[in-house]
Amino acid sequence: MDAPICLECQALDLTFFDPSCAGCRASLLAQEATVAHVFAALRQWVPQVQARVDFLVEEALRRGAHPVRRGIKNMHFSLLKKICKVEKFSNILDLGHYVL
Repeated sequence: MDAPICLECQALDLTFFDPSCAGCRASLLAQEATVAHVFAALRQWVPQVQARVDFLVEEALRRGAHPVRRGIKNMHFSLLKKICKVEKFSNILDLGHYVL
């Protein structure tokens, strides 16, 4: 599974998901995008993703990547938890009623 990259970024020959790009964000927020697309973007871990990891984590949680729903693979939740445990992002450990 690849992260969704908008047509504009593809035309610029960008090979990564850029959460600061409105087109890429729209591609990820589209109904046909899945939690696997969110994790594909998180796995890229380029500076653009690192700068907006909060957006991606919130989107992963919105799409069901939390312990309440068992439909997600444990490795996805583990990846999400490890990302949140990075001290720099500790402020997103408590997102509403999802506590990782």
